[in-house]
Amino acid sequence: VAATKSGLSCNGASVTAPGVWYTLVGTGDHIEATTSSSNTNFDTKMNVYAGVCDELTCVDGNDDDATSLHSLVKWNSIRGAQYFILVHGFGTGNFELTVTQPFPPPNDDCENAETVTFGLPVSGSTVAATKSGFDCNGISVSAPGIWYTVVGTGDRLRATTRSSNTNYDTQLNVYSGRCGNLTCVGGNDDISNGVNLESLVDWNSVNGVQYYVLVHGYEAATGNFEVEVRTL
Repeated sequence: VAATKSGLSCNGASVTAPGVWYTLVGTGDHIEATTSSSNTNFDTKMNVYAGVCDELTCVDGNDDDATSLHSLVKWNSIRGAQYFILVHGFGTGNFELTVTQPFPPPNDDCENAETVTFGLPVSGSTVAATKSGFDCNGISVSAPGIWYTVVGTGDRLRATTRSSNTNYDTQLNVYSGRCGNLTCVGGNDDISNGVNLESLVDWNSVNGVQYYVLVHGYEAATGNFEVEVRTL
């Protein structure tokens, strides 16, 4: 209530009201900061920056989360980097800030890829995942992703996130080989560019060869999805 106004706009969250500052050091993991609490009594905004106070760089900003006038920012931190959290809002009031570091899913890396059954869709989320993998068929890895694996049958195979349960702009990379020495098989961003933002990769499998499917997102996008691998 008695704070002053400071900070710069970040990802559309402009600074129009007084705010207060917090800081933390990145661990290299996914971090979430939120003002969602019964102790928050006004319409908050939140900006997260990196750098030093005189030369801050926007990491992300948020006005309202999906369910309230409170705020939520998620980002993948860099180990050792200093982050600054500015809590401000439309007007002033009292709030409670919570910063958490959710555990990544079990199949967050290639070595722990989840085995899928042909024709059986599997649900997943990249929200707390970390970034891994490499560019494949022009599809760069710029967002967190999680891994699945199948063994080739000699048939033509299809991996897709096309489903009503997929709620964000996915990307798919398919690799073969071993986790420490993967080879690109195929990659896809959108099934239909600008229209269907889900992903689909078809490939001719070799009987007995291990394949790895990385579900990730466009730019820095994360979300929930359903992936299916099936024979054609």
